[in-house]
Amino acid sequence: MSRSLVLLALLALSCNRNNEITNPFEGCAGLSLGEPASLEGRLHTPGGAPVTGVKVTLDGNVQTDVGVDGRFAFSGVRAGLHSLTYSPGMFPLSGQLQVVKGNNYVDVVVSTDFNQGWAAGRVLDACTGRPIASARIGTEGAFVTTGPDGTYNKPACCNSSFGESVRANGYVSAHYGVARVFGRTQLMDFVLERAR
Repeated sequence: MSRSLVLLALLALSCNRNNEITNPFEGCAGLSLGEPASLEGRLHTPGGAPVTGVKVTLDGNVQTDVGVDGRFAFSGVRAGLHSLTYSPGMFPLSGQLQVVKGNNYVDVVVSTDFNQGWAAGRVLDACTGRPIASARIGTEGAFVTTGPDGTYNKPACCNSSFGESVRANGYVSAHYGVARVFGRTQLMDFVLERAR
């Protein structure tokens, strides 16, 4: 097929009824990388008890104390990928979170057992950076659903790799593979493209 035919086909797909060229991502701000942001969250055990008496560190250099309710907050953050750790702690956090412009919230289950690991993070809209509620993470038979704030916590046991998917109505599914973990929480945010 010639380049001109491909171009005509693409133009036909991106025109409205009045033959005006449209952009399916018009008004799409994206993740606004580098823009001002804040990150708040809560550390808790699998049973829901707050993790207290620890400090949370952002990107290895900015620390804040965790409150008696397990909550922490960072202001003056820039949108982009960020890592979180806490100390003292026997059960580490690993991976990164996708912080977007504005306020961000993450709910993190901290492992309390060397034989159990967790995956925690959010599912976000690639166009707006907003959290996606009711997204399903896992396999068809075994999945967790994100809350209204787009957060999820999922058991990830054993030291073998697995492949799963992230699905949400109106979005293109994403498939991923990750090594299962013992005694730590893997931070993983997912950014989904809108279905066209």
